[in-house]
Amino acid sequence: MGAGRAPPARPVGSTAIPPRGLLFVPRTPSPGARLHRLGILCYRKLLETNRTKFSWVRRFQPIHTTTHRPTRGSRGGTSGRRRRRRPVSAPAATPTTPQPASQAAGPLAEPARQGFAAFNLAPPVLRALKVLGFEEPTPIQARSLAPILQGRDLIGQAHTGSGKTAAYGIPLVQRLRHRGAVQALVIVPTRELAIQVTQSIQALAQFTDLKLLAVYGGYDMSLQTAALRAGVDLVVSTPGRLIDHVWQGTIELDQVHVVVLDEADEMLSMGFIDDVERILSWLPPGTQKLLFSATLPERVRRLASQFLDKPVSIRVADTEETIPDIAQAYSTARGEAKLDLVCRLLKDEAVEQALIFCRTKQRVDRLTRRLRERGIEAEAIHSDLTQARRTAVMKRFRRGAVRVLVATDVASRGIDVRRVTHVINFDCPANPDEYIHRIGRTGRAGRSGSALTFIGPKEHGLLKAIEKRVGRKLERWPEDEDQPSPPPRPRRRRRR
Repeated sequence: MGAGRAPPARPVGSTAIPPRGLLFVPRTPSPGARLHRLGILCYRKLLETNRTKFSWVRRFQPIHTTTHRPTRGSRGGTSGRRRRRRPVSAPAATPTTPQPASQAAGPLAEPARQGFAAFNLAPPVLRALKVLGFEEPTPIQARSLAPILQGRDLIGQAHTGSGKTAAYGIPLVQRLRHRGAVQALVIVPTRELAIQVTQSIQALAQFTDLKLLAVYGGYDMSLQTAALRAGVDLVVSTPGRLIDHVWQGTIELDQVHVVVLDEADEMLSMGFIDDVERILSWLPPGTQKLLFSATLPERVRRLASQFLDKPVSIRVADTEETIPDIAQAYSTARGEAKLDLVCRLLKDEAVEQALIFCRTKQRVDRLTRRLRERGIEAEAIHSDLTQARRTAVMKRFRRGAVRVLVATDVASRGIDVRRVTHVINFDCPANPDEYIHRIGRTGRAGRSGSALTFIGPKEHGLLKAIEKRVGRKLERWPEDEDQPSPPPRPRRRRRR
């Protein structure tokens, strides 16, 4: 049991109430007997109330599909008896119509026919997908939609740019209905990702009456409280601010039916995993849990084994993602030659928008300042900036007013801009997973992109690991061969 979990409701059938005929009630009841009888009546009333209030068997059902098969163990009809299955003889002929995704052989089976129509989605959802230009599901979407629509717990391992937001966003829009109470939670590590996920799901729900809200720190909590009291169906939140609202009673979890953990590995690296465990321990029994992560560290695996119920595991290989649409190259330039190469690249008209990654906040500020000195309008974004400043920078970048954005890895979570044509790793990423995270910011939605990574003298081993992970050799930047290598630094003498 997680820390801070509210005590469970008293089981309904644990205390047997004696029949009325067995109660001893004198003809002239004394004051004590009257109190005794009144207490029994109150206790009966309390049990009836608890039976209605705490029966969390109301697992949310798809509202758009006309036929729904209840889960095993739930009451599908008016009578509570479990009916025995009668043996069904095999059909004489094989049906010519393809099976829907919910009845496919196995939870990982992909739909027989292509497109989102194979998943029996509602007309409002299909209309939104058409407006957004979604024609074919990505690999993570094709494998995840059917199990999620069936109510299964799921572990999805896919990298940035694979379409995992729509992989859980489409089922949420398909199954939720507007009730004015929080029915679904999406927990994300950063504020920018909370805003981005909310906008993505809102686009999928544009032809429905669902109400969504992004809840994160650094924003006026009273405004969030007012929006919650007006009625919200789905909340996208960071862990800390969600706990604040639960403690204050502005977010109640008794009607939550599904929770999504997005970027679980990033929440682990940022130290939020304990808060996530606390939130999961507060949820009603039977809540559907979906976990999406680029990697699965040991702590994330323990979290999944503790809280997820027989989850479906899906892993999308890097070769199945959008990496083949990204031209990847590396450069060994150093010092001023490194900055000169970046400036020449950014002044090219082919660069519509560029995202540059640095290892630390100080290096982000320094590079932004030096780019401005060379006449390149660039903006910086990292966690030391105020929330208002970060929001303003991201709005300008999405609108196209900012052409070059310099960011750290953490601050870049949630950056989903289709016009990003180039990603520059000014500092080499720490591992191949982070490399895939970074370059996944370009080449989105079927568009092509380019990625340039600067490799230091001691990072050639990391370059080989990256090439092994992406399954290809990174091309060396053409101008690199003509650049003379800088002289080696003099060694310091040891003092004896």
